[in-house]
Amino acid sequence: MTRFFQVVILCFALGLSVASLSAQTLGSVHGTVLDPSGAAVPNASVTLTGPNAVVKVAQTDSSGAYTISGLTPGKYSARVSAAGFGLVERKDLDLSAGRSMAMDVHLSIATETQEVTVADVQRVELDPTQNASALVLKEGDLDMLPDDPDDLQADLLALAGPSAGPNGGQMYIDGFTNGQLPPKESIREIRINSNPFSSEFDAPGYGRVEILTKPGSDKVHGALQFNYGNSLFDARNPYSPQKPYYDTKNINANLGGPIVKNKMSYFVDFGRRDMRDSDLINAQLAPGTNYASSVIAPNTRTNLSPRIDYQLTPKITLQGRYSWIHQTQDNLGIGGTNLPSGVVLPASIFTPSNTSTAYAQSSNNQTFQLTETQVVNSKTINETRFQYARQRQNQTGANPILNIQVNSAFSIGSNFPLQYTNQDNFELQNYTSIVHGAQFFKFGARIREAQDASYYTTNFTGQYVFDSLAAYQAGTPTQYIIAGGNPLQDVKRFDGGLFFQDDWKVKPSITLSLGGRYEFQQNISDYSNFAPRIGIAWGIGPGQGRLRTPKTVIRAGYGWFYTRLPI
Repeated sequence: MTRFFQVVILCFALGLSVASLSAQTLGSVHGTVLDPSGAAVPNASVTLTGPNAVVKVAQTDSSGAYTISGLTPGKYSARVSAAGFGLVERKDLDLSAGRSMAMDVHLSIATETQEVTVADVQRVELDPTQNASALVLKEGDLDMLPDDPDDLQADLLALAGPSAGPNGGQMYIDGFTNGQLPPKESIREIRINSNPFSSEFDAPGYGRVEILTKPGSDKVHGALQFNYGNSLFDARNPYSPQKPYYDTKNINANLGGPIVKNKMSYFVDFGRRDMRDSDLINAQLAPGTNYASSVIAPNTRTNLSPRIDYQLTPKITLQGRYSWIHQTQDNLGIGGTNLPSGVVLPASIFTPSNTSTAYAQSSNNQTFQLTETQVVNSKTINETRFQYARQRQNQTGANPILNIQVNSAFSIGSNFPLQYTNQDNFELQNYTSIVHGAQFFKFGARIREAQDASYYTTNFTGQYVFDSLAAYQAGTPTQYIIAGGNPLQDVKRFDGGLFFQDDWKVKPSITLSLGGRYEFQQNISDYSNFAPRIGIAWGIGPGQGRLRTPKTVIRAGYGWFYTRLPI
């Protein structure tokens, strides 16, 4: 741990020191965009056109403020626009060397017009993130996704499709791995299968889901939602003598707003799910004697996730997020031929006093994230991220004396008394993005440490296996299984990765992506894991100049990828 936190302190120091790179001879323009009442206008577009047709674009933040830096001396013209407001234009802005010019803009309400534009709904682009399988969900698109967190995760992984590799799909929460899926109400945007050959990620883009959460705002807003479902209108199950019971109650609430105006904002999300489903049992207790029933399995899940955004300086923004998820489940392990307690079994010397195969499970997950974003200049941004994730899960068997399995008939008794998994994950990232002419550079590093203490006692109490009901009644098992030894494993793993990526628009119709990644991992002796990546997008279609929109884009890529050994 000493080495890890030394690296943490070093990376933060490097991230904060980059600010000194700003040129002293360049100027800047800053100000605030307001509506007729004097309220801030967020997401307004501010465009400056200067000497040699240089164009600089900025967008106002939640407080209506903007800053455009890195401007060469000369005369500029400005255009300010926002949805629902009229366009404002200003000309002959004279910017001197090293000067910071203030330009506040008051927008007027736009006159309502009706306009119908006929255009292609779908467009293809040369951007590496806009491949054919890429999908971006935000705003109204998110309403189509389920509110239940388990269903939401299953649907997102299904949309991402199968991943390239044995470890399944990857999910990133605000750029971090190993995080818990947040409630739908706190999600701002979801990106699926973006840029499969990017060197920023260790695995191919196929099967990758990137989730961005909502920040606070300069106005107080909130929402409350309640869903209820019941088995009242469900059909009877032919395999159960009584109608299986089902009941679910979901409540979700969120609240966001300012803490310090134009400086600090918050967003808090709360959710509670109380679900009682039925596990169907269809077993055979004796030749010609079936046992069919259903048992209620309660499942509760509570989550709380506050987030704070703080504008430390005009160029440095801090974001902190905490997530707490607690879940309990009972009567797991029952269903099919696995029996609950209280079932009368045929006589045998192996019949235990309690028949239940059930076990209970509880989990408690906590995640803390801290992100620092620094605008070094108009072309350079540096991001430093840190995450600590703590996961605790316990499983307790209801009847751990002995497990008995009669093939194609029934199973009784839990096969473990107690199991638990304690995991602690640390992650640190430092990424820098630079725009230089027709090229976009991105480079950085990610280091992680995982600690896992797991206690497994499966079959420590023993298990008898019988081929048939007759063999069970006669007391002649065909197999006896028992596990022993130390059930506790306590291991650690340290891994890291360095990458460099260059997306270069060689011509208006050709984008070339060049990159490379280096991987290393503790507990194995192989450190020569270099991963080159290359991709190309070639646009074919009518049009001339830099604004041509191709009708067809041909993409090709090549890359090496390494699969990490699980802890």
